[in-house]
Amino acid sequence: MHRFPWWAAGSVALNIAVAILVPWLGSNDPYAIAATRQFGAPSWTHPLGLDELGRDVLSRLLWGSRTSLGIALAAAAFGSIVGVLFAWPAGFLRGAVEAMILSSTEALLCFPPLLLAVTLMGVGYSTLIPRMALVFLPSVIRIACASVLSIHSQDQVEAVRVLGAGRVRVIAGTILPSIAGLVLVRFSPAASATITLESGLSFIGLGVAPPTPTWGA
Repeated sequence: MHRFPWWAAGSVALNIAVAILVPWLGSNDPYAIAATRQFGAPSWTHPLGLDELGRDVLSRLLWGSRTSLGIALAAAAFGSIVGVLFAWPAGFLRGAVEAMILSSTEALLCFPPLLLAVTLMGVGYSTLIPRMALVFLPSVIRIACASVLSIHSQDQVEAVRVLGAGRVRVIAGTILPSIAGLVLVRFSPAASATITLESGLSFIGLGVAPPTPTWGA
């Protein structure tokens, strides 16, 4: 790429800025209910109107960015960390450990992401973030495991072993830093897909417990 994608970067930066600064933007209370003004039309006070409970739609959209982005980043980070922790034994120890871990990931890949997330029932942050992480865990494990297998046989790893480094030092000091770039590349699409998946689950009532505002709700 010869030109930086300013429009895409600006859009992401704007969403993150809104999520961080929304308490100081002076928006209406996203939880305030006006039962007599259900589905109120847009106005200067409520630019996007009111929902079925008389709550300000714009305010819930702004506050929902904090919830949805927070879940996306937490689930992607959790999935990446757990994926790496499962990948290095599979790529480093090989044998039965590798076969067991990769077979488990292949079994999870047989399920569509939304079906897998719906099957693991539960509502709220405590169950939603692990569910989202589990959906993208197999792809992270496969990428990280392939990277570990590739790096494991390189001269730099052999050189560290010859110098007397133990297994833990080889993994933590040489292998993990080498696969960090590939894991970070996978982090971005995982976070964006988590936003879509979380919105779908919240829309059907299996995401964040109401009345917490989210993009799906």
